[in-house]
Amino acid sequence: PHWKGKVVVTDVTQSMEPYLDEVLMWHLLSARQGEAVQYLFFNDGDRLPESQKAIGQTKGFHTCQGTQQGLDTVLASMAAAVAAGDGGTPPENDLEALLHGAQFLAPGKELILIADSHSPIRDIELLAQLQVPVRIILCGAEARNRRYRYLKPDVNEEYLNLARRTGGSIHTLHQDLLNLGQLPEGERVQVGRFWYLLRHGHFIKLRY
Repeated sequence: PHWKGKVVVTDVTQSMEPYLDEVLMWHLLSARQGEAVQYLFFNDGDRLPESQKAIGQTKGFHTCQGTQQGLDTVLASMAAAVAAGDGGTPPENDLEALLHGAQFLAPGKELILIADSHSPIRDIELLAQLQVPVRIILCGAEARNRRYRYLKPDVNEEYLNLARRTGGSIHTLHQDLLNLGQLPEGERVQVGRFWYLLRHGHFIKLRY
């Protein structure tokens, strides 16, 4: 509830399909009376062939501004983004989408990423260009993916690193990790039932 003036960047690629109902519910519950929220839904390229997905130029963005009273616009934009995608390989263009979303930021606004905790970030090399904190809501971090049964409930370390490097935070159904950027070298954090060690500035999943 303390996030105000939100710019919400949402992964709507195929692996996010099991979570879309929950994502819609979050959008409904987080919309404040009278607040205009900027939405960006991304599908990793709008059917762009994998061979043509260049770092920083993949696109597949569908944007709109919505309010609590005008959520039909948000639903239509989300549906268009889902329909325009075609699956593809698991890595997604999260950083490109965040950089595009950051263009809508004004002072005091929050940049939020809703993402699949299992999907790798294809364009993590763009991280140095992102100069604002990212609040990351991770789907599937604490339960098995209902569609892709082979995915176990853990977190891709790249999202922990993204939150730490930007001074942002990680949020799951049951946890809020708010101060990742302040953790000292060698510290551990627990997400769900898994532990992650901060080593040489990067989180590494411990195998126990």
